[in-house]
Amino acid sequence: MLLSNIVSLASMTPDLAKSYQTGADKALAYIQLSLQDGPLLQIRHAIAPLDAWSALRELYSLKGFSSEFLLLKELFTTTLSSKNNDMEIFLHTTKRLVDDLMAKGMELPTKLVVAWVLNNLTSEYESYVANTIQTIRLNEASVSIETIFSSLLDESRRLEGMESTQTLLARQNLANKANPASSKSKAATSKKQKCKFCNKPNHTEATCWQKDPSKKPKKASGKAGANATISNPDDDEEMQLFTAIAMHTVHTQDWILDSGATTHICCNRELFTSSTASSVRSNRVLA
Repeated sequence: MLLSNIVSLASMTPDLAKSYQTGADKALAYIQLSLQDGPLLQIRHAIAPLDAWSALRELYSLKGFSSEFLLLKELFTTTLSSKNNDMEIFLHTTKRLVDDLMAKGMELPTKLVVAWVLNNLTSEYESYVANTIQTIRLNEASVSIETIFSSLLDESRRLEGMESTQTLLARQNLANKANPASSKSKAATSKKQKCKFCNKPNHTEATCWQKDPSKKPKKASGKAGANATISNPDDDEEMQLFTAIAMHTVHTQDWILDSGATTHICCNRELFTSSTASSVRSNRVLA
């Protein structure tokens, strides 16, 4: 009843007419207060709630250019940076707008949607965009919105992993700059140390195994023993940093062959067919 303005006030009693008019005025006020400046201009001449409701229904109706214009405007202003660099929200919003336009009979070409998405990424995706354009140029038939969106999600996860690694390195560098002596103190101290028992450097008499053979580290047996490397306690901080970086990095099933590497580390135990825990915690065997 509050939205109706076709009831004749003359046919009502004065009390009923007054009550009706008060309700209609409240309804119109509620509608006006809920609108922003743009839609509010469309109902500025409405004197009854039904007039305002009809104008808004025409504005946001599934038919007509006004609704299509609003969808296109939202699409044109949708960028990755406008979504706080959240790739999932950016792609979801784009797909929703494309589907809404298709429902209104405005089906956008696949190449147009892909080009729009690639053009509205941030600078971190420049290399990805170049590779994707090259791939599309070589095989245009394989282009689909779903494939591009899935690839973009994978790329965003990879970049997030790189950012985590860079953050860890930056924190380590800041810690070293804040206390530069601490990063080199252990190495410098170990070089200055000299055993008073055997007169050999890099250890003290308390850790000398020539004086106490029981303190001599045990060597790994078998084939690994020939290539075993006993870790220096001074390297613990560095190894902990490498381990933390590996755990924060997005991993794939791909391997990069590097015969010049001095240390090979893998944090995915499922990739091994078998493994044996080492009983010697003071030694670290590097394959």
